[in-house]
Amino acid sequence: MDKYFEEHFKVFGVAPVIIGLNWDDEGATIDGIVDAIDNGQPYSEIDQLTEEEKILYSEGKLKF
Repeated sequence: MDKYFEEHFKVFGVAPVIIGLNWDDEGATIDGIVDAIDNGQPYSEIDQLTEEEKILYSEGKLKF
């Protein structure tokens, strides 16, 4: 997975934001990072949350 992190950092200047959303499927995270690079948008699992989940996450109440 390191090479995908490095490529993401090289392209966007920031590391991908991984909060554990795909804790049980590393392949989904890698696919998401690759898609983000291809689409020109930094990868952030926070963006995949609903508005309600984002609030819970910011309050430390969202568990995976």
